[in-house]
Amino acid sequence: MKHPAFCLLSCICLVATAHVLSSEPSPTDSYAEARAHIITCSHDWAESVVTGNREKLKVCFADDFVGTSTSGNR
Repeated sequence: MKHPAFCLLSCICLVATAHVLSSEPSPTDSYAEARAHIITCSHDWAESVVTGNREKLKVCFADDFVGTSTSGNR
């Protein structure tokens, strides 16, 4: 081994890079999670129209959400 310090530094950089890459969510994961959440909210919203139970919608809308009807009423 001609350059043991270079090999050691390279290994440390590879391990650090692998750790960072494994700890951050990939854009694909975020997209899949967002898509699943939107689909679940859509189903919950449709169910709440039928049953009148709006408890599940608390997860789908912000606390300060103000809805507007198609006629412009709030």
